[in-house]
Parts: sequence; structure tokens; C-alpha cells
Amino acid sequence: MLLATVLKIHTALLCIESVMSSAPFRDADHIWNEVMGIQGRKRDARSVKRE
Repeated sequence: MLLATVLKIHTALLCIESVMSSAPFRDADHIWNEVMGIQGRKRDARSVKRE
């Protein structure tokens, strides 16, 4: 359980880092919304596979 949580946090941080490094001119809110959108699409894809 703890390992899964650590891996999720690590993955999210890597995602944030890649978005920030690709577009340093963007503000923090825009970057956060983009990262959350990426995670939201992954979650939607998983729920579609289950149905």
C-alpha cells in the first residue's frame, strides 16, 4: 500500500517535471491544470476498459 502511494507520487512528480521543462514560460496554474488533465485521461481510459 505504501509502495503504491510512493509510486503514484513519483509518477505525478515526473509528469509535472516533464511539463514544466517543456514549457518554462507557463504559469503554475496552467501547468497544474495540464497535469491534472493528463491524469484524468488516464483514469478515464482505465474505467472504459473495465466496462
